[in-house]
Order: sequence, then C-alpha cells, then structure tokens
Amino acid sequence: MGEILDRLSPSWRVDLDRADSTASLHGLLRAAAARLTAKRQGCAFTPAEREAATAKAAQDIFVESATTAYFGKPQFDVAAGEAWLPVWNLSDAEKLRGVPLKVTLSFGDSGIEQMLAIN
Repeated sequence: MGEILDRLSPSWRVDLDRADSTASLHGLLRAAAARLTAKRQGCAFTPAEREAATAKAAQDIFVESATTAYFGKPQFDVAAGEAWLPVWNLSDAEKLRGVPLKVTLSFGDSGIEQMLAIN
C-alpha cells in the first residue's frame, strides 16, 4: 500500500506523522484518490517506470484447447496491457465459445497457467 501512496501522494509519510492516532493508510489512500479524482488528474508513468514494467511483462502466451484451433504467436500492446493471438484452423469462431482453454503466460524463466472459457 505504501508503494501506491508513494505514487499518488508522495508526502503521505509526513501526513501520517502529523495526523492523530486514528489515521490509517487506508484513509490516506482514500483521500489521495479522492483528490486526484476531483482534479481529474492521473498518475502517469515515467519512461523509466514504463521500461521496468515492460521488462516484467509476459513475453509469450500459449493456448491449448481440445478443438482443432491453432493459436499463433501473440502481438503485444504493452501500453494497453493487451495481447492478440491469431487463431487458425477454425472455420467458425463460435466453436470456441464455452470450450475450456489452458492459457500459459511466460515470463522468461517462470510462467503462470489458468483455465478459462470464452463466453
């Protein structure tokens, strides 16, 4: 939570020290978010932060299904946090609806798997 507060309200530690004993990190976070929302102000990433996040982003995606579909190499849009995978050998995309898919995100030396279905 401290990292989020560092981004939204860099002076949060001083604010916490000045507050009475009933102050909480949740309360400071709520107040910081309210201030930014009222100002319609975001907290854009610096180029260094964007580069660090890109380095940690998924490097590949593997999809397995019981259908005849082949899933191709993903194209990543890091800024949007999205990836597109071409699908081949499937005459109708509706054939994937409700079919269990095993999706693996690769992060180089590690990965994460999850089962999902397209609605």
